[in-house]
Amino acid sequence: MKDARACALLRQMLDAAISAADPATVVAPHLPEKPRGRCIVVGAGKSAAAMAQAVEQAWPDVDLTGVVVTRYGHAVPTQRILVREAAHPVPDAAGEAAAQEILRIVQTAGPDDLVLALISGGGSALMPQPKPPLTLAEKKEVNRLLLHSGLTIDEMNRVRRRLSQIKGGGLARAVGAARLVTLAISDVPGDDPAAIASGPTVPDPTASVDLSPLVDRLGDALPRAARALLLATPAPAPSFVPDYRLIATPQL
Repeated sequence: MKDARACALLRQMLDAAISAADPATVVAPHLPEKPRGRCIVVGAGKSAAAMAQAVEQAWPDVDLTGVVVTRYGHAVPTQRILVREAAHPVPDAAGEAAAQEILRIVQTAGPDDLVLALISGGGSALMPQPKPPLTLAEKKEVNRLLLHSGLTIDEMNRVRRRLSQIKGGGLARAVGAARLVTLAISDVPGDDPAAIASGPTVPDPTASVDLSPLVDRLGDALPRAARALLLATPAPAPSFVPDYRLIATPQL
């Protein structure tokens, strides 16, 4: 009986923890004011499809459109928001195509529209859009190298943001005049928005930091195009104030 009670208690704790991060319950309370125009939903992460489904259920009367990308096998049924699947943790061509689709659709947003970004863990690999001249094949090599490098998650994200057109605020810059609101489920200690999926909707806090020490640590296996981008003169950090809402975190 003692072991049975312990198992039951552990199961209750597990169920409570899962429920606290379930998009079906945590998305709706954090939704912003409904837009006068369209709501363009975009997103990436292992929970992105479930989050999109929750938005559809919460806003049946809103003109919803958009596309999100999740890991293979993590899609759920949606009616108005397209769900794409791609590889994680090493990106693939399906993820790159989804990233391009996401950039195209947010660029159609007008001043009366709302762009709702749904971001969760895994979004960095699932939404690859390498900066030229870096190719997807080279980006995959960088990702494999990072996963075996011994770098911290913060250091890996510094590299990922610098090599991407969509991370480090790239998605936010593509939105233009429309309102942008991000709903995020954190999978990182400290819940830094710049670290969750490498921060596609927040400014890159390390945009002007010298990354040469990280390049040295990654060594000769680093592709030449990636090395050149990481060693280029850092750009000034963009300044904008994001509407970023953490709806579930490890601590909670």
